[in-house]
Amino acid sequence: MKTKLGLLLLVLAACAHAETGEVRIARQFGITFLPLMVMEQQKLVEKHARAAGLADVNVKHFIAGTPAAINDAILSGAAHFVAVGPPSFAALWARSRGTPSEPLGIASVTYLNMMMNSRDPRIKTIRDLTDKNRIAMPSPKVSLPAIILQIAAAKEYGFDNYTRFDALGVGMAHPDAMAALLSGGQVDICCHFASPPYQGIELQQPGMHTVVSVNEVMGGPTTGTMLFTTAKFRNENPKLSGAVYAALKEAIEFINHDKRAAADVYLQVSKEKTRPEDILVQLNDPALRFDLTPLNVMKYFDFMYNVGSIKAKPASWKEIFAPEAQGLAGS
Repeated sequence: MKTKLGLLLLVLAACAHAETGEVRIARQFGITFLPLMVMEQQKLVEKHARAAGLADVNVKHFIAGTPAAINDAILSGAAHFVAVGPPSFAALWARSRGTPSEPLGIASVTYLNMMMNSRDPRIKTIRDLTDKNRIAMPSPKVSLPAIILQIAAAKEYGFDNYTRFDALGVGMAHPDAMAALLSGGQVDICCHFASPPYQGIELQQPGMHTVVSVNEVMGGPTTGTMLFTTAKFRNENPKLSGAVYAALKEAIEFINHDKRAAADVYLQVSKEKTRPEDILVQLNDPALRFDLTPLNVMKYFDFMYNVGSIKAKPASWKEIFAPEAQGLAGS
């Protein structure tokens, strides 16, 4: 009897600590998310989960077109890992810290120099924007482009005027925003704060030009996309979370080693009708880098805290990232 009871307790204990058999990973559109596409095509999470001693894990990848949709996905449990810019992460962290939904960074994914492009010859700098103009971007007020425009406004017009351009933002996924800008169908859409490959495609068109860029405003490169989960999921699934980190690391190494092959993966997974050569040009742009190390993430937290859009901030970047990233030289 005691033997049977002991075996039962062992089985129950094993079940209580068993990690989930399914993981859902959400991304947005564009080259920014190429490492996640490589992870999907090459089944890298599955590979590293097996190496960690986990049974076959069902990995599902899907697209949520904007940062707001991404945050909704992780809050609802529709996704376990998502990729967004630091501002969206900061807003969610400040709102959810201390709860089961508190986000926890896994690693940086991409450093990128997003550009606000315009087809209007009258708009050469942000000083030329009027209240009649509209700027297409993902998730106004919380996305990386929205916060970059707030930082730019604070620098140009003074700290008290940081929201000067908030009312100009129109929420659109990047492919739709590019189509609107290039077609001229929505006459009030004068600009698109774009990411690769869309910003490069736009700039190939006659009369298109860049008004402002992330690196210009921030004084250099920053993490543009980071992968995160929730602290609860990480605590309950440490091996699986480690497998996702290892998969991301391998995907980034693959891209940096063979950008031509990476361009092919992008086109195969995204199904976009673009020439491989055009994608390769953008992958070779030194302003676009794939790297695990969080870079200047705290700059976004500091600004958002100082203007009051978030009510709390971490003491350092390490407070908001999982153990896997702690050995990196982040900022």
